[in-house]
Amino acid sequence: MFSERSQPERAWQPFWVKKKRGKQVIRMKKHTMGTILVNTDACHNSKEKKFFFGGLVRDAKFDVKSSYCEQENYKSNEGDDNDMAYIAEVKGIHKVLDFCKDKYDNIMLVSDNLNAIRNLNKVDQDGKDIAQPTINQILSLKRHFRNIILCYAPRELNEAADYLANLAKELQEAKRKLDPPADEELLKRLKDDADGRWFKREELST
Repeated sequence: MFSERSQPERAWQPFWVKKKRGKQVIRMKKHTMGTILVNTDACHNSKEKKFFFGGLVRDAKFDVKSSYCEQENYKSNEGDDNDMAYIAEVKGIHKVLDFCKDKYDNIMLVSDNLNAIRNLNKVDQDGKDIAQPTINQILSLKRHFRNIILCYAPRELNEAADYLANLAKELQEAKRKLDPPADEELLKRLKDDADGRWFKREELST
């Protein structure tokens, strides 16, 4: 079905982009029946020293099986804002894999952070990544799955997970909230994720 070995960048992209009625449209490719689609997103607030995570689990028909938003405190900055944003994304990948490890055998995990996906798909780890401890945990977690691929998709196809990560900012304390109510905005983003999105970003046109 797919390999967990490092693959060319094009193979990491489970989406297609084409022109339609003079506009560009981006859409997820259909994945194999029996494979679980997992989206993750994360952000941080350096002043409050908090990470915010969103995780979304769907089947091959894009029906939601589970979701969560989560808030986590951290004690000190481990780098500048860009570093912390990257660390948040890597931690988000770890959290959603840990969430799925005893529930599903075949998963395709999607993140909109290309650097995180590239670094996690390296065959040879140099051990110098700023998020290396979490990367090591992710590599260990991958052994829990029969088939797993970690792949990149642009933010236009990750908006539901982005919404959940931002929803975590509203939590009153550092905790995880399972299956938050699907309000109108989340339902819209879920539909957009499944149906495809119009967009103008020329860098995705090739």
